[in-house]
Amino acid sequence: MNESNPFFSIVIPTRNEARDISATLESILANQPGDYEVIVVDASEDDTPDIIRKIGDPRFHLLKQDNRDGRCGARNQGIRAARGEVVVILNADVLLPADFLARLRPHYEGDADFVIVNSFVENWRHPFGAMVEAEHRHLYKSGREKVNWCEGFSCRRSCALQVGLFPEKLPVAICAGEDAVFGENMAQRFRKKFDPNMAVSHHVPEDFAAFWSQRVGRGEGASQRRLLLDGWSFTRAFFDGLWWSIKGVAWILLLIPMARYARTLNHQLPEVPTRRFLFPLFLSRLGHEIGRWKGFLCLWRLRSTVHAPGGVAR
Repeated sequence: MNESNPFFSIVIPTRNEARDISATLESILANQPGDYEVIVVDASEDDTPDIIRKIGDPRFHLLKQDNRDGRCGARNQGIRAARGEVVVILNADVLLPADFLARLRPHYEGDADFVIVNSFVENWRHPFGAMVEAEHRHLYKSGREKVNWCEGFSCRRSCALQVGLFPEKLPVAICAGEDAVFGENMAQRFRKKFDPNMAVSHHVPEDFAAFWSQRVGRGEGASQRRLLLDGWSFTRAFFDGLWWSIKGVAWILLLIPMARYARTLNHQLPEVPTRRFLFPLFLSRLGHEIGRWKGFLCLWRLRSTVHAPGGVAR
């Protein structure tokens, strides 16, 4: 493979990522062999494009996002433009180890259609990062969730096209949960390889406002998924959200369930005292429930245009 015919196409959606993007691009540059291209699809208002241009490597391509479909639309634009057989989808704060592509390639020279790798939070010593890292370890080890998406996700480009890429052209841009849906669609049709010995790192926001915004966004994504992707009615989504919110408020106010879960996380990350998990857990659960209703009300106002693959939300 050569520059005009790369094996890997690395797609990165960016929006005001000047703080993180340099380290991500440098981690890619450290990978050998160099039979890859990097496609950054950008919708920034900060210095992100200038940072990308300064790389000065012909394998790096900067595309201005040509749609209003958020992260989904940016990823789809990058995948459509990709020339590689395999697409690696990264967020702007993900760091690849220097041997990542070299270790990934044999999976695709075998029978894998998409590959799930491990990840870790590089700033896990911060309380917010510690919570996210401990939850990640808990979910991976407990088997409570089917792992069909990850930081450092990759798949054959042809498979991504066959499952219809990420959801776009919806009344609102999906802000969370779309990657899980994409992974589930892949798992229904194609062969997965899980390599827990490969791991990428990523950064969790340490600033209160940024962490809160991230948690609220995940809650918004929960409502968006149910109404726009799963085809739930507004009535069903309302009562489901009400049930989860009641449980969430009880979980917070009773303290004992939250304290028990903090202890569970401490077992996964014993370097961090149990008490340091409590405030991040409180913010995470509260932000998620506020986001759930924020997303629901936004779509309720747009209900005349809300359509889903399974029908029209009512």
